[in-house]
Amino acid sequence: MKATVAEVQSRLCVRPNKQAGIQNYDIDNAYPQRIRNAIKSSGRTTQCVNIYSRFIRGGGFKDPFFKVLVNEKKRLTVDKLHRRLVFDYARFKGFAMHLNYNMLGKIVSIDHVPFEELRLGLEDDFGVVSKIVHHPDWARETGSFKKELITGFDVYNPDPEAILSQAEAAGGFHKYKGQMFWWSANGLWKYPEASCDPVLEDVVADDESKQFRLNNISTNFLSPTMFEVDEFEDDNDEKDFKKAIEEFQGARKAGKIFLSQKLKGGGGVDVKKMEVQSMDGLFEKTENATRESIRSNYMMLPVLLGDLVAGKLGTAQEIKDAYTFTNSIVVDDKMIMEETFSDLFVHWTQENVTTDYTVTPLQYDAQPGN
Repeated sequence: MKATVAEVQSRLCVRPNKQAGIQNYDIDNAYPQRIRNAIKSSGRTTQCVNIYSRFIRGGGFKDPFFKVLVNEKKRLTVDKLHRRLVFDYARFKGFAMHLNYNMLGKIVSIDHVPFEELRLGLEDDFGVVSKIVHHPDWARETGSFKKELITGFDVYNPDPEAILSQAEAAGGFHKYKGQMFWWSANGLWKYPEASCDPVLEDVVADDESKQFRLNNISTNFLSPTMFEVDEFEDDNDEKDFKKAIEEFQGARKAGKIFLSQKLKGGGGVDVKKMEVQSMDGLFEKTENATRESIRSNYMMLPVLLGDLVAGKLGTAQEIKDAYTFTNSIVVDDKMIMEETFSDLFVHWTQENVTTDYTVTPLQYDAQPGN
């Protein structure tokens, strides 16, 4: 008997874009922008991502003296940089930084770069990517695409000889654009799938359920209604009638009186309700399943999301236990940040800024401010 494997399509379609000198991030090169918008449109996913991000960030770096100003021009400190990297990681499972060097090959400034604004450059014959390409609007959300804003950066390589060679190729350090540190959960030179990607359909459904509730309120929870009227004498009468019907809908118009003047010739308005199957029970069940799917994807305990659980009151001890559990599942995520900062600050212009890059766990304070 011949065994077959069910066909499973890849969530990402990566194709070379030679015109822009990049690998497209999905078929339309707008994957991270779609993810960002989907998360923003879903209250449940926004809630989960924010909490996930907060636990990865924890209580910040353990060393109280690790307060380096990494970008003097932007007043960007280590803590602020850490916060921004974690938020990108919590959404996209990737993050990036721009690094500037001095002639000794030491890092003199670091700046966070929104992960959604970066694309992998084209691979060479050996499958190596040497450029990370930046553009502020790959998805053309602000209008026409301005190709002149495309900027390529050398990939992160702290070897002083490599830095010197790159600077010389650029025409000197005064023209050198620095390097881009780019990290992906899928590994070197692979685009990552977002944290919500496994339940992306549920994320979209959560937004749709919100729109469903809004539409119900906007129409006074009315069933579909058909108006039968005699022929209008002119287009203006028809437009006025349609406008009156549309303006009569909405929660603020509930219980109002609608006045309709009979048409000439004895005609009038005949209102007919269109009977449809009640979907309230099915909608509630679907909405709950959607929210539960998103919650489970992030392994968020209900008490952290403010969800009521039968037989539980959400006591301080239950919340404290939830903190302990969530801290345990973000250990690897925190370690990625610790390793990243350790790697970078070995090459920082100031030596021995810290020897401890540990990120402390997030602690539950039952009485904040005390």
